[in-house]
Amino acid sequence: MAEPARAGATSGVALVLGAAIAFSFKGILAKLLYAEGVSVPTLLALRFAVGLPLVWLIARRTAPSRRPPTGAELAAVAIGGVLGFGLAPITDFIALALIDVSIERVILFSFPAFVLLFDSVRRRALPGARQWLALGLTQAGVVLTMGGFDLAKVMANLEGSLWAIASAAFYAVYLMVNQAHGRTLGAARFTALGMTAGTATVAVYFLALKPIAALNVSLVAWAYVVAIAVFCTVVPMIMFTEGIKRIGAARASLVATIGPPWTVALAALVLGETFTVQQAAGGALVILGVLALEGRLAWLTGRSDR
Repeated sequence: MAEPARAGATSGVALVLGAAIAFSFKGILAKLLYAEGVSVPTLLALRFAVGLPLVWLIARRTAPSRRPPTGAELAAVAIGGVLGFGLAPITDFIALALIDVSIERVILFSFPAFVLLFDSVRRRALPGARQWLALGLTQAGVVLTMGGFDLAKVMANLEGSLWAIASAAFYAVYLMVNQAHGRTLGAARFTALGMTAGTATVAVYFLALKPIAALNVSLVAWAYVVAIAVFCTVVPMIMFTEGIKRIGAARASLVATIGPPWTVALAALVLGETFTVQQAAGGALVILGVLALEGRLAWLTGRSDR
């Protein structure tokens, strides 16, 4: 490999690793905000109030001369934004209020299985053998992560897990919309437009449940909010996008599998959460399923990626 290409690949891997690790702190900070008395609607409203202007600033700087989006593109982005930046975060942070961070992160990581299912419905074609294997692995992993054979633990985690599953499903639909329109609009502008629609959704959610006075939070809570908005949302989004440009989506998805185990370690260290052997096995199955779905495990998929 030529020296510039090797350097580009190395920096790409580093960017994706950094993004995965930064994303992992989101749940930790959310739990700390809940401990400060901040509700889910307030957290989300403040997060988007901080994050949206930054995303638009980046979009204006990186794609200032692109053509205006068509009406059909705006409609698609609005739908994707409501799902990916509105409903997905709402259901995700509700899940975080109900279950451990480590469980939430593993379940969210199953979103490629939902992409597979929704794409099969769209194409009206059944998945192939490799896709069924991957789907089976991820779903078995989710069940084990929820508690598996321990009915009491499953019931204790059921409501939060269902919210996390819903979040993964909403995010999967957003990714499909992004794939269809993100390239023509540009990644930065698509993200900014989608996040605007998501912010409107979150605003409606907040106003329906909380008074404006709920936005008055402590300085400690504001510090956590800024950290979530900037260092766990905007910065890792940029890093992940740049990483994909340098090493490709398939390799980036492989590198990003560091996310769930890193989150488990952080949750144990910072929050004192426990993660049983059975749940660890479930997390491993989810990761194996995602890798199989991406075709990155020759011994599972019958193919060799060189």
